[in-house]
Order: sequence, then C-alpha cells, then structure tokens
Amino acid sequence: MAGEEQKKIRGDGAEGTMMNDETDKADDRDQSNVQRSTFNVHRSSFNLQPSSLSFQCGRVKVGPFMLLLGVLVHFLIPGLFLYGAWGLDRHWGTSLTWPMWVRVPLGGVLLAVSLFVEGASLPEFFRRGGSPAPLQPTEALVVTGPYRYCRHPIYVAYIGYLIGPGIMLGLRSIFLLAAIWWACLAMEARFVEERQLRRRFGEQFEAYRRATPFMIPRFWRRR
Repeated sequence: MAGEEQKKIRGDGAEGTMMNDETDKADDRDQSNVQRSTFNVHRSSFNLQPSSLSFQCGRVKVGPFMLLLGVLVHFLIPGLFLYGAWGLDRHWGTSLTWPMWVRVPLGGVLLAVSLFVEGASLPEFFRRGGSPAPLQPTEALVVTGPYRYCRHPIYVAYIGYLIGPGIMLGLRSIFLLAAIWWACLAMEARFVEERQLRRRFGEQFEAYRRATPFMIPRFWRRR
C-alpha cells in the first residue's frame, strides 16, 4: 500500500511538473507574441508608405512624384538661377542700381502676381481630373481661368518666380537667365505639350490655339 501511495505521489508530482512546464511555455509564447506585436507597431509607425505621402486635391491624387516636381520647379530651379545670377554679377562687377524702395515693391508685386496666376490655374486642371504634369493629363481641354488669356500662363508665372526675387535682390543677370529659362519652357510647350494636345483634342485645340496667344497674355477678345 505504501509503495502504491508513493508511486501515486510521484505521478502526481510529475504531472504537476509537466503542467508547470506547459504553463511556462505558454507564458513564453505569449510574451514573445507581445514583443513581436510591439516591434511591428513601432516599425509601422516609422515606416512611411508611399500612399501616406499622397493627398487628394479635388479629383486628383497628388503623390510623391508630384510633390517632388513641385519642390523642383518652385524652389530648386529658381534657387539655382538666382545663385547663377549672383555669380555672374560678381564676375562682371555689375548689379541693378535701382534704389531699394523701387526694387523691393516691384519685385514683390511681380512675385505676388506670379503666385496668383499659378494659384488660379491649378484648380482648372484639378476640376478636369488632371494636373499640369504630363503624367496626369486632364480629361478635357483647359480653356478657362487664366487660360482664356494665354495658352501657358503657368510658364509665365515660372518666369516671374525668377525675375521678382532677382529684382528684389538687385541681380542684373537674372534677366539674361530668365530669358534662357523662358526659351527652354517655350520649346517644351511648343514641341512637346502642344503636339500632345493636338493629338488628343484635334480641331478643338486648333481653334483654341488660333484664338489664344502663346505666352504673352491678351486681355481682350479677338474679333
């Protein structure tokens, strides 16, 4: 009897040990799962997906490429041209001799007008399901807003982004570099954009082209 009781006690002890081992393993699994989930939370909080950099503007989704293009056109390129004009002025020993009370208001007005023109042009693209970038063309030809007065008002604004700050800083060479930038934009508009518009919209674009000047705005209707 005593031997049977001892065997029973040892069996109960073994079963208890096995249960404790299983409980410890379960606790370890739970702890590792908690650690993995915590790591995933931290990783997801610091891992920016491309979609998180996008936002909706009307019917158009503005993604990382469009944001990068905007930074390039509005900050990097004008900054490089202004820096180049500053270098040329130093090399040639020249600068604008206009007094500051003329340069600052004149350049500021030109910059403000350029911002207004582009700000009024962009919604015309967004309402038609596209953007000025060639990778996001509109569903219909844009002929309203600033596009009533010239075919490429945003490019006119880009020139203002150079000349306005250049005048404010007294950079004479900015006029030369702005002319070069205008020539580049004009060739891109004439030989790339307008060819695409002609293929897409045909006679509608031809009628618009005949009635609307290229880059120099006209504020009266042709009879």
